[in-house]
Amino acid sequence: MMKFAKFLSAVLLVAFVAGCAAPADPEAMKPTVATQIKTKAAYKSAIQVVSVEGGKKTNPAWLSKISNEDFKFALEDTLKSVGYHSNTGKLQLNVKLLAVEQPIVGFNLTVTTVVEYILTRPDGKTVFSKTITAPYTAAFGEHLLAVTRLKKANEGSVRANIEAFLRSLNAS
Repeated sequence: MMKFAKFLSAVLLVAFVAGCAAPADPEAMKPTVATQIKTKAAYKSAIQVVSVEGGKKTNPAWLSKISNEDFKFALEDTLKSVGYHSNTGKLQLNVKLLAVEQPIVGFNLTVTTVVEYILTRPDGKTVFSKTITAPYTAAFGEHLLAVTRLKKANEGSVRANIEAFLRSLNAS
């Protein structure tokens, strides 16, 4: 009986320390500096996010992921904060999450997102097209649990990617 109690305690301790994977939080994926970025008049109230593809839902028993819906929410909310969002849009934005490079283990966890942004007019003419790669490292000191650090790294990478998109868009 004592061996079983020790075994059960060990299993519970491992489960507690390992934790469960949680999806990236869309609120944490929004860049906070977005409102400080100089905006371009041509994009004011003009951009409708038509699609976001390539994301995956999180399996709690595995790794934190970035879903299409959460990425789209973060992107749309960011576009709203700078005055670019439109429900009917003169310009249509299609986004594809091409890659999410994630470590499985480690102390400092770096996630790199590779995202393609294509902005077109309703007639199909491309106005802007760019693939942006953005890494973010969640340091060991940010959280004890690796699954939480991975979630934070996902959020930070998307945040950096959206910010880089806005900067590139405004420079075009």
